[in-house]
Amino acid sequence: MDFVTLLGRPVTRDQMLAALKDFDSAYRDTNDYDRWLDKITYKYALRHAGRLYPCKYILSVASGLDVTDFGGGQQTNSKFQRLGFEVIDKP
Repeated sequence: MDFVTLLGRPVTRDQMLAALKDFDSAYRDTNDYDRWLDKITYKYALRHAGRLYPCKYILSVASGLDVTDFGGGQQTNSKFQRLGFEVIDKP
């Protein structure tokens, strides 16, 4: 599949990769974003190129939607998995 939809918006793998690149530029240490690795409210992580990322935030950047506009968990994880990304339980 070349894209997934989120609230009617198509999101491509390339958009996801661009969001990851933007995140890497903004946060040298991925935990600098909201100290997300330390919080129990974040249950999953996107693993890509040896780094962990907050799934919902990355999908928000890729889609242009605010994180409050859509649910996390399986709704978010399935988008990444359909595009060939690896989602894991957050360590």
